[in-house]
Amino acid sequence: MASILLGRTSMQIGDLATWVSAVATWGSAVATFAAAGVALWFGLSEARKRESERSSLGRIHLWVVVAEVGPMASALIELCSFCQRIRELDIGTHLQDGDRSYLRELGRMVAGELLNRHLAALACLDPSIGEPLARLAGRAGSLRYQISVIAEETEITPQLHKLVLSWERQAKLMLDDINQSGLMTHEQMQNELSKGE
Repeated sequence: MASILLGRTSMQIGDLATWVSAVATWGSAVATFAAAGVALWFGLSEARKRESERSSLGRIHLWVVVAEVGPMASALIELCSFCQRIRELDIGTHLQDGDRSYLRELGRMVAGELLNRHLAALACLDPSIGEPLARLAGRAGSLRYQISVIAEETEITPQLHKLVLSWERQAKLMLDDINQSGLMTHEQMQNELSKGE
């Protein structure tokens, strides 16, 4: 009887060990799942926080950019008007010092220096706003350089006529970028263009 009892006791201990092992395995699985869930929740919470900060930063930078885009658009509209006037002049006509100074000033205004200083911040903006503004900043630097070089010319040449036509096209592309960013509508630009004519 002792061997039966001993055999039965060892079987109960084996069942208990199996059961404890199974419970420990299940407990470990539940704890791992809970830990993964908590880690995911913390990660998503941090991502939401970063997105909120990025959005706030984007709104701040948008105000800076809006302050720059208005004067830039006005300068581009003035540049278009100036280009039309220059194209109407005959080849060989001397440019007045005032016209050359005005052209240099337009080049400075078109450059969008503040926009270029905040170029990295455009990444914080919605792509529908940031991408056209990045193109605008790139075109502005190129156009300013071209204007500064040509503003030293003293008379109208066939090459200057071609360059002025190119400037006008670039200015209109830049105005399209401003329109695509949504910071100034096409109607507002048309109104400004009609005022300049």
